[in-house]
Amino acid sequence: MLLEEPQTLYLYITAMKTKGFTLVELLIAVLIMSVSAAIGFTVYGPSQIVSRDARRKNDLRALAVALELYKQANGRYPCANVWNLSSSATSNWINDINYNISPCQGFATNTQKALDTTYINQIPIDPSSNGGNPTTGPNKGYAYGFKSGLTGGSCPTTPAGNYYVLVTTLENANDKDANIQKTYTYCDGTKIFGDPTSVNDNGYAILSP
Repeated sequence: MLLEEPQTLYLYITAMKTKGFTLVELLIAVLIMSVSAAIGFTVYGPSQIVSRDARRKNDLRALAVALELYKQANGRYPCANVWNLSSSATSNWINDINYNISPCQGFATNTQKALDTTYINQIPIDPSSNGGNPTTGPNKGYAYGFKSGLTGGSCPTTPAGNYYVLVTTLENANDKDANIQKTYTYCDGTKIFGDPTSVNDNGYAILSP
């Protein structure tokens, strides 16, 4: 007897309670449940990876929108201390520590102001593993790069406060937005995830407009 549906299996087991199981019938029931569980895991695993990667990309897009609102209010992007990592805090992890250091101090708004819930409902963090800096290896987690020393290419004349990069690591290397599929570069043309060899094939980045 071949049982394919869980409901059918349930009815079969219920019916068998009145006369008991034979050893063969019990083994068949266990086998069916094991196969069903294996199939479910095979389908469920990849779909969860796709879902988490979609969230990562949406989180960085939401942060990019919040950073534009921040710039409208303050005249600049947060002047952070080099790389800010989501693993460093559970909230307000994009800081403005260098607000009073040249050239950031030249902006009209010269008050320390972290990116907070004034600009976004909730500061996101990685959905599975809030790790280190994605630009130094395949670390999961989000990072905000305050890039002030870039010159040439499409870089602003004064990058400090006018230029940033948001990065994370995707789980699926076959994602069309993964670094291995499309190489991400800073405004001066250098590779975000390693030059000349990539240190994070699964990296994903959003740069300031």
